[in-house]
Amino acid sequence: MMSEILAGFIGAFLALLGQGIWERARKAWLARRLALAFREELCAVEFDPSNVPRIGGFSSQTFDTLFRDMAEALPDSLIADLMRYHLRMKLLVAHQERHGTVGPLDDLQELPKSRDLLVERLDRYAARDTADLIVSREES
Repeated sequence: MMSEILAGFIGAFLALLGQGIWERARKAWLARRLALAFREELCAVEFDPSNVPRIGGFSSQTFDTLFRDMAEALPDSLIADLMRYHLRMKLLVAHQERHGTVGPLDDLQELPKSRDLLVERLDRYAARDTADLIVSREES
């Protein structure tokens, strides 16, 4: 009787452990796919610093629809920087729609640099091995 109870506890423990590992693996696979999706989203944006500065190709659909997955799978530092970039872009695009030009020119000069750094970080993150992401989702 005691051995059956012990076997039940061991079985339950192994099942929970397996579920935990499977969930971490699922999030690691999701994180890699998200990094690629956000990279493509960022690369679609074009900055035109001509006489009438404009921004083209920006879409917030990826950010808006995948926010929950992003919050679950990506590291906090990457989430914060992606959202900061995303919100600044939304403000500039809204300003451009209302006034025909983007807002402050320093934003237009700084945002391409921010985008390029984010693209590099997303590339590095997407290139990480799944096993490495299972162990730690933080940026390396």
